[in-house]
Amino acid sequence: TRSGQGVDRSRHRREQAGGPYRWALHPIRSSPRGVLVDVLVQPNASRAEIVGLHGDRLKVRVTAQPRRRAANAAVLDLLTSIVGVRRGEVVGGMTSRAKTIELVDVDVTTATQRLLGP
Repeated sequence: TRSGQGVDRSRHRREQAGGPYRWALHPIRSSPRGVLVDVLVQPNASRAEIVGLHGDRLKVRVTAQPRRRAANAAVLDLLTSIVGVRRGEVVGGMTSRAKTIELVDVDVTTATQRLLGP
């Protein structure tokens, strides 16, 4: 810590997760209903696609404008069609570019393979 007293909690979490920064670098993690995907949305793009990793998030481009939650719906449509699930919802970042999406009835391995490739 800054004062030299106490426990460096962030370092402790990293060590528990298996090494430095390992816990923060994967955007796909399990949830009770399926998986949570941390995304960074680029609305108003020329085409809808998954760009790849951007820091600790999955960068997603959508053609919809960020009005009346059209971009949220476009992100959900893109992710559910790629992963092959019927349901998904925005559970965090409803009005932000950084969002957390929950995809229902899928496991982490399947979602990772379909969203990030082999």
